[in-house]
Amino acid sequence: MNNDILMVLPAQILKTEDRAIVAIVFERVNRLGMKLDTLQLLAAWTWNEDFDLLENFKSLKEELEEFGFSEVGEDSDFVLRCAAAILKGEPTPDRLLELSGQQVRGAFPKIRNGILGAVDFMRKQLKIASIKNLPYSGLIVPLAAFFAEPDGKEVSYNSIVYIKLKQWFWRSCFTNRYASRTRQTTITDIGEVIKLKDGGNSNFGEMNCNVDKTFFVENQFRLGTANTKTFILMLANYNPKTFLSGSSIDLDKVLQKYNRAEFHHIYPKAYLQDMKLSDDKINCLANFCFISASENKKIGRKKPSEYITIMPKEEVLQDILERSFCPFNTFEDDFEQFIISRSELLTEFAKRLI
Repeated sequence: MNNDILMVLPAQILKTEDRAIVAIVFERVNRLGMKLDTLQLLAAWTWNEDFDLLENFKSLKEELEEFGFSEVGEDSDFVLRCAAAILKGEPTPDRLLELSGQQVRGAFPKIRNGILGAVDFMRKQLKIASIKNLPYSGLIVPLAAFFAEPDGKEVSYNSIVYIKLKQWFWRSCFTNRYASRTRQTTITDIGEVIKLKDGGNSNFGEMNCNVDKTFFVENQFRLGTANTKTFILMLANYNPKTFLSGSSIDLDKVLQKYNRAEFHHIYPKAYLQDMKLSDDKINCLANFCFISASENKKIGRKKPSEYITIMPKEEVLQDILERSFCPFNTFEDDFEQFIISRSELLTEFAKRLI
């Protein structure tokens, strides 16, 4: 006797051009499973024999890995936010469902080029080696809208636009512009950057921004905070040199690692603790620069007037100090005066950036 059980599963083919019906059907079929997200609905809506949105997302992720921005490609919701900014002028993924499958398929090269263009600009013009270096990941979105063009067409811009793009970035960082109300902020910036791109009157980056010494004295060095990330990027944009040898720092390598071992106190922590200074003073931004773990080990708990003896001499030393915003009085062992002097140099450069 054959004990095999024959199961018959009902199937029904539905053809429609109505996106709302597609969404309803998928939600009802999947009622007992996980809730379908925007990407899944959009993938179903845009699919044909020549286009698979999920495969295109995978390819984009692989391209971003080559830039050191794999985290962007891994975050499908963030890619959808960029896509919505490019196609709908706002970072709301659900707005993409208002488009036809053909529109999304045809625009995907533009989406891809926009995201890759934004990342390339950040890497080459702002020394950003990884999304971990960004004070706010949302800063990519308006830039993606700016660089979005179909295959075969590049965005060309003059020096004025170039300066405005960089000023917007630094002003947004120093003012923590993307810390709150990010949706409305992003919509505003998308609209203004498109005007800038098209040669119209634009207020892109025209926000009030004032940086003074308190930014570097009152903020503590903590890698996860936006202000510390801004500070590190600022240092990186002045082509720093290794503290003990004077050679150029491989910023891609250092910033992609992005760990505490690459940054240390100029006035050693142990030395300052012996002086009974508070952690707030010891760990302020103005007391940090690019110093590798191996260099820091050689410096140890020596005071500056002692470890200067293991540093290069004359012009090389001067270049190291200049590229690290270290003042002439760094090695006088007067920590309070050093912080005042260095914060003034840092503030001067920050004002140039904004």
